[in-house]
Amino acid sequence: MVHSQNSRSIDVIDDWKEKFTKRINQQSGSKKVKFTFEDALIKEILHTERDKFFIISYNYLKENPPESNDYIKYVSAYIKTGKKFNIKYFKGDVQKLDNYYAKVDEKKKKNETYNPFNQKAYKNYVIYMVLKLYGAYESADDLLFNVKTIDSREYNPITNIPSVLRGFLPISIKEYDIKKAFPTFLDIELGTNFRHEVYDVLGKINFAKLINANSIEGKGYYYTEIITELKKVYGDKAYLVLSEARFLVKGQLFKDLTKYEKIFIERFIQENDVIHYVRLHDAVILLKSQIVNKIVFDKVEFGIKEIEVPENNSDAKELFYYIDDDGKFKTNAVLIRNYLVASGIVRITTADDKIQLILKKNNIVEFFNYKTDLLILLLEGIIETDDNFSEVEILISREYKNDIFKALPLIKSEKLNFYRDNQNTFGLSFGNGFFLMDKDSKIEIHPYDSMKGFFYKHKIQNHVFTNTTEIGDYEKFVNNIGGDNSEVLKTIIGYMAHDYKDPSNSPAIILSDEGADGTKRNGGRGKSLIFGGLKQLLPTMLKGGKEFNPDYDFVFGDLENGIRLYCIDDVIAGFKYDSLYTNILGGINRQRKGTKAEMLEFENSPKFLITTNWLVPYSADENSTNRRFIEFKVNNYYNSNYSPFDEFGKLFFTQWDNAANSNDIDHPIPI
Repeated sequence: MVHSQNSRSIDVIDDWKEKFTKRINQQSGSKKVKFTFEDALIKEILHTERDKFFIISYNYLKENPPESNDYIKYVSAYIKTGKKFNIKYFKGDVQKLDNYYAKVDEKKKKNETYNPFNQKAYKNYVIYMVLKLYGAYESADDLLFNVKTIDSREYNPITNIPSVLRGFLPISIKEYDIKKAFPTFLDIELGTNFRHEVYDVLGKINFAKLINANSIEGKGYYYTEIITELKKVYGDKAYLVLSEARFLVKGQLFKDLTKYEKIFIERFIQENDVIHYVRLHDAVILLKSQIVNKIVFDKVEFGIKEIEVPENNSDAKELFYYIDDDGKFKTNAVLIRNYLVASGIVRITTADDKIQLILKKNNIVEFFNYKTDLLILLLEGIIETDDNFSEVEILISREYKNDIFKALPLIKSEKLNFYRDNQNTFGLSFGNGFFLMDKDSKIEIHPYDSMKGFFYKHKIQNHVFTNTTEIGDYEKFVNNIGGDNSEVLKTIIGYMAHDYKDPSNSPAIILSDEGADGTKRNGGRGKSLIFGGLKQLLPTMLKGGKEFNPDYDFVFGDLENGIRLYCIDDVIAGFKYDSLYTNILGGINRQRKGTKAEMLEFENSPKFLITTNWLVPYSADENSTNRRFIEFKVNNYYNSNYSPFDEFGKLFFTQWDNAANSNDIDHPIPI
């Protein structure tokens, strides 16, 4: 068998497929116009023994294509694009992947090329190992696989791939490597017995640097400094370990020691009657079934290690697509369902039995518009580059209304229950956890997923809470507009922030102006800033007084679950407060256009805040009104001539700097 090409330019499997198909076609005398590789596979009677091992390798690579190997995909993509694929889909050892990323970065800094995760090199490795260990390897194959011997070391396909790929084979293998090889060889050369303490004293990495130091590269070491280090183990024989002659010639000590590798590997092979093996530097690779009786040869001892596929990351998420037997990207509704669930998508139960999705992360949820955002979410899960990325992109656009939409009803539905305070606790969600205060003002931090119920996504969850005693500008503002009744106002603010609703006493709050009458409006007192402050902490909804029409059937149609405070701002004179009676102490009937009305039960509905510049009608005899509303009259500390901006020199919320924001949020207003 003559080979004119080597593995630097050809894919050995593909080269064999072409020649195999042509040979079987000729030998079979087929009359087919187009005789394919699949046709050749059927003609088993014409297959040689060597063909069988190529077919074993081909079938393995077909079932385990290198382009689907996570190590190859992730590292190759990082080398090519500089971007890291989403780690949550990586099925291998994450620490090893990070180590390879670090090697890529290190090589880039040195402007060196580095890509051990070459698909062709891996495929050639698979067939090389099968041929070698099953005895089908021919001497001429050395040229085909570019096998070379330099000094005493052999370089072959196994030396061209990273260690994590060595276990991805259709055969089971094991490795026998020389323990503490170079320290042992030096002991043989010097007649010493220091091999067992070298690494403990000098460290394995440092020892390698010391014996590889040379006058050309230097590696940061002066000869005398190297000798001083080596003397810690070898004493005066350190001059024999790294003689001046060895120091002056780059790689000389390495060459001198690797000759022992060859000697003892040959002894291992001969004395264990091994016929088929692969050499890997100071190690021998054998079939797992190979019997080995002797592992100690004078001072040299071989250790055994099974080479297996690295343990899978059990937390890795499943991709929503796969490659079929024809090499085409495919998907189905179940895979897409699994991907969406793993991405935090939850289908919630609705009264009209329509599809409604939320995106959940750590029990924090936001509503998910699948008609516009689903394809984007799927794009984030494509772990491919170049043409493969485009193929999957085309796949999901083609299947958008088929398998993708079919997947949505397969998601198990859940009832959308949000976390609620009780009468003895008050909680707020922050970036560093859920902070829960009890009735004695004791604060505890809880993980979100340990709490019962979902949390509405809110910007406060980006803030890291640290309790402080420093009074912020916002509390000063509250003291100003409350005047002598500032403690009452703080209690009202606390009531609105606390989302527990007492069935017998959960009144709406009205913020009005002190001295208001029915003929003129003053405003500018700072009432809207009370709501603005609560908006920094809670999921809220704001409706303008003119916009809010209690007689409109769909007035609450846009009210979402999870809203804790509903503000009707700047209501007009003559506002029908009694129109809110049922909504305040009962549930809220949400009627959306074209859908069935849905009742938001009392305990899950928001509290109400109403602001007005007009006189609020009051009668001591109106018990129904009085128990449903509490009015607080804001004084005229601020007015059209003097605003909070005049006092504090900034707009609240929009012009808060980080320090001020922290003080105002992190110092709880006493309530």
